[in-house]
Amino acid sequence: MILSLIVILLSIIFLFFFKNISVSINLFDLPDGVRKFQKDKVSCIGGIYFYFLFIVILIYSYCIDFNLAKIYELILIQNFKGLFLFLFVITFLFLIGLYDDKYELKSTNKTILLIIFIFIYVFHEESYQIKELRSSYFDQSLLLGNFSIFFTIICIFSLLVAFNMFDGSNGQSFFNFLAIFIFLFHKGLFANISSLFIFMLLIFALLNFRNKVFLGDNGVYFLSFLVSHLIILNYNNDKSINAEEIVIILLIPVLDMIRLFVTRTYRGKNPFMPDTTHIHHLIQKKYKQLKLPYFFIFLIILPLSILLFTNVNSYLIIFFQIFVYSYLVLSAKKIKINE
Repeated sequence: MILSLIVILLSIIFLFFFKNISVSINLFDLPDGVRKFQKDKVSCIGGIYFYFLFIVILIYSYCIDFNLAKIYELILIQNFKGLFLFLFVITFLFLIGLYDDKYELKSTNKTILLIIFIFIYVFHEESYQIKELRSSYFDQSLLLGNFSIFFTIICIFSLLVAFNMFDGSNGQSFFNFLAIFIFLFHKGLFANISSLFIFMLLIFALLNFRNKVFLGDNGVYFLSFLVSHLIILNYNNDKSINAEEIVIILLIPVLDMIRLFVTRTYRGKNPFMPDTTHIHHLIQKKYKQLKLPYFFIFLIILPLSILLFTNVNSYLIIFFQIFVYSYLVLSAKKIKINE
């Protein structure tokens, strides 16, 4: 209860003083008329809001009885080594995003840094490695063995890149991360931290939908890594979620990333270089900006609701998502897009 009040109070303070914070650190996203079409510069401190409150949550959890066990329980970490490693990596990923928002890191340098820190996280803590692939429709699991480290690094790196590429218009990342934390909360996983992040996302949405604050790379990297951590640890320890459910809540950003990588590579372009062929660009060209949230509710929130509140086969939900996504892409094919 007290922790919730602290988060509410700090969130209210953020709502009133986000402009002052943005000006003091001079962190804004500037319109360029090519990929960024907002009329004015927009604050990119969304990630600072989430990171700061997350640290406050951890500090409060420790101060309850000055025992790290509360933190271990909160984010399913087993020992001090795991906690230190997690905080070290998530902080540096947040700082990489912060630096990129302010000074624009080269895509190659950013890729190398992300892989290095993800490797440190996975290699030095076995509990952070995906050891097997489980399906709700097959009796046997696929054991990854020595391939587990490489597979885990690829999964986390791909998720960070996919979520970063997907963060292109107001509300996209909000719906994306909201769906994930609702899924975790509904499953009874990390209920305390999931409920707090759902509230924080709603506060962020108040500013984001009014074009006042963007999540920024700092927020995307922080939230993406936190989500990766929570899902992997639950997947390894509790085994209450399966691969199909994970695919459903992560599919659309990953699908968009795969499409962009394939098409850019086919055209002889750097797959990491930005352009205006993302899913939100296609929807904007055909259906206009104001309709974007409805499409992402349809692509992300609706499949989640079907998953949580019906007995529909998970593969049918995945097929539905792929079908709708493919239709949106193909229907915009005839529209001229700047690349």
